[in-house]
Amino acid sequence: MLLHEVEYLRQVDLSNLYVVIMAGGVGSRFWPLSREAHPKQFLDVLGTGQSLIQSTFHRYSKIVAADRILVVTNESYVEQVADHLPEIPSANILAEPARRNTAPCIAFAMSVIESRNPKGVAVIAAADHHIKDEVGFVNVIQQAAEIASKQDVLMTIGIEPTRPATGYGYIHQGDKQGAAFQVKAFCEKPNFELAQQFIQSGEYLWNAGIFVWSLQSIKQAYNTFAKQIFNTAWHPSIADSSYELAESTSVDFAIMERAKNVLTVPANVGWSDVGSWSAVHELSKLDQDKNAKIGNIHTVDSHGCYLNIQTDKKVVIYGMNDMVVIDQDDVLLIIPKKDENRIKETLKELKASGKTKLL
Repeated sequence: MLLHEVEYLRQVDLSNLYVVIMAGGVGSRFWPLSREAHPKQFLDVLGTGQSLIQSTFHRYSKIVAADRILVVTNESYVEQVADHLPEIPSANILAEPARRNTAPCIAFAMSVIESRNPKGVAVIAAADHHIKDEVGFVNVIQQAAEIASKQDVLMTIGIEPTRPATGYGYIHQGDKQGAAFQVKAFCEKPNFELAQQFIQSGEYLWNAGIFVWSLQSIKQAYNTFAKQIFNTAWHPSIADSSYELAESTSVDFAIMERAKNVLTVPANVGWSDVGSWSAVHELSKLDQDKNAKIGNIHTVDSHGCYLNIQTDKKVVIYGMNDMVVIDQDDVLLIIPKKDENRIKETLKELKASGKTKLL
């Protein structure tokens, strides 16, 4: 949908708005398709014809021009970002010399924006999220940006939960303030019983890790709550050697859980963090037996499987239920969906045994 078709956009000044896409992770939960040399954000795991980072870029390009979209990534992925996103200027691909989690990553990006526009307002997003209702999402981002441009607040987008998920953090929302709500607290990933209580209360949202704030508000927050990260990662051009000294921690822990001026805007937009093969399965096109099949695959008496065959061979699968099967030239993974969190254990074992070519 075109910008002029989104009613809310007519009311919002976009002249100072920037978007920062974080794209430095290795995506280990998506092994063996995601490898250290070619991680998840550069893969088309949903079969859309676009990599995850391309889908994310095109989503935000409906809000701001390409020259105001920045990507922060590990220095080893700069060329891949450029290949996937030829639309953005090379100066907008910010290279981290080391992985230091989201708090230093965001500080680095904020300093670059500050050097270009001290009045900037920034949207912070991960490269690997999926949004079904992109028009609705644009509206939510615009609401948050308008609030952040006028008030000294740190905005976070809360997702209206659809189930008692245990894989997400939660936001406890408080009193309503216009289109937003005060944030009472951030809650770590709960067990199933606690997640059920959250859902039943109607007071909790999923924490999507999407933030909106003015440069001045977030700069003050870093100076107040994360001075060490500010001193080592707030660089206006390139991340120098001091970046590696930055504390490796999330912006949630370093800033958001400590600040008192945090607001949330609830969103019901079909959000997913695409954080596991099970999540990919839920988002994929399914056959009558609820199997997702990519490749030359024939199934018999099999249900609820995610099957991705990257080779030319014909694959016939009998009697499998709720399984993940990934076949590449050098690795075949077969694992129950309920056990997919054990993939990281396998990667540690491969690394310890010196089989780094498989990582």
